[in-house]
Amino acid sequence: MAGRPPVNGNASGQAKQLLSYLNTLSSSPNTGMLTGQHNWLGDPTGNITNLVLPISGGKYPAISSFELGAIGGQSDAIVNSQRQETVDAAIAYRQAGGIPAFCWHQQFPLTANTWANVWNDTNKNGYKTQAEFNQCVTPGTAQYNWLLAEYDKVAVHLKVLRDAGIPVLFRPYHEMNGYWFWWGKKNNYKLLWELIYDRFVVYHGLNNLLFVWNTHCPRAVDPYIADFRLYYPGTVTGGARATGRLTSLPMIYTRTSFCRAITTIFGLSPEEDRSDCPK
Repeated sequence: MAGRPPVNGNASGQAKQLLSYLNTLSSSPNTGMLTGQHNWLGDPTGNITNLVLPISGGKYPAISSFELGAIGGQSDAIVNSQRQETVDAAIAYRQAGGIPAFCWHQQFPLTANTWANVWNDTNKNGYKTQAEFNQCVTPGTAQYNWLLAEYDKVAVHLKVLRDAGIPVLFRPYHEMNGYWFWWGKKNNYKLLWELIYDRFVVYHGLNNLLFVWNTHCPRAVDPYIADFRLYYPGTVTGGARATGRLTSLPMIYTRTSFCRAITTIFGLSPEEDRSDCPK
């Protein structure tokens, strides 16, 4: 395959092929660009239909990003149904030649399915305090156990894609250097990344996932956005905290927000010490 292979030794053949393609793009930084569009849970093709196609001459973006997070106050039963609808849309997009991606605007543990429990930009030091976040990554707490249960619910749907041979760009806990999400600007953010990776890849065997580490763009007009390099989780993540095993993950770095219409794939960041992280 082109470029670096995935560090997950059990990555599916389809995931390896997709990563090889992205590596090919990243070797040509002036031309290695794909278009993409995010769509929300409950309307998995809505933004492409309503925002992209009217201005693209009917051309579809290479990447369709689908949502796993429930932010509309819907019941858990409806969320489950909407996630299955989203998986069906992802399968159809892949069959049509596109690349499916998944994002998860996840509410803070033990709270309702509303946007207010995901995002709040009032506190420039971070939506939730460091102490509140620590409860989420401490084994045995109610928040930690809730996260594992939520991962297990979502894994049921992602396994449908795995069993269909469909690789997925998976973008969890994005824009972590911003202050608006509950996981933002936390000094032990890496533990949350390790937790979801270990549960999905090691525990559930979701080897069709390529994890996308997605930061927010630094902006001179907003000095409260932190240096993204502080939150780089590395290409080797320790699953020992939960399972007693060491695991590793493929890493794709995106300089711009994946939610925007244009996404540039810069390739892998191979060193855990961030020395190879794009400046």
